[in-house]
Amino acid sequence: MRLYEGTAATGRWRFLNVGFELPPTDVGNIIVSRSGIYAVVVRGLVQVFLARTGSTRFERRSLPCPRALVAPIQGQEGLVAACRPAATTGPVELQTSSDGGRTWAVVWQHTFPGPVTSLAVTGRAVVVTLENGDVVRSIDNGRSFPTVLQVGAAPNVRFTDDESGILLAGPPGDRRLFRTAHRGATWPAPDAPA
Repeated sequence: MRLYEGTAATGRWRFLNVGFELPPTDVGNIIVSRSGIYAVVVRGLVQVFLARTGSTRFERRSLPCPRALVAPIQGQEGLVAACRPAATTGPVELQTSSDGGRTWAVVWQHTFPGPVTSLAVTGRAVVVTLENGDVVRSIDNGRSFPTVLQVGAAPNVRFTDDESGILLAGPPGDRRLFRTAHRGATWPAPDAPA
């Protein structure tokens, strides 16, 4: 796998030399937060976590667990990692990092009714999507997660700030878009363009 960076203004891309070999894969995730730019590169069960927090090079850091889903804390500095269990019935552990992934601390554990597919965290809410299509939300620091939406299959959530986010869900060829402006409390589908 190779990493490239570019700017929208110039439309030019350049290869980034990260200083070490990345696993050969096309699977990964870019995480952008106030504190830096991060990448999780995945091959099978191997995850490589990279951090770029001011310098021009990426630095390899450790994730808190082998099956982590990493996301920024929107509206604040920091990262979260949902540590998914090896079995589908075990608890998910949420860990946070306020130093760019150098250290991690456990915040809560919760057993969900299905495997976690994505999460979004703001300063006031946690939205978690499940493989079965449930979208659940906590505003009490992980003590409860009532269902706020049922979308079918393969939901994926991202927040753009402390209040607003988007959710893409549904089977291939029939994906639907939802949005929130209320920290994930409601998810209306946007109007189709005229």
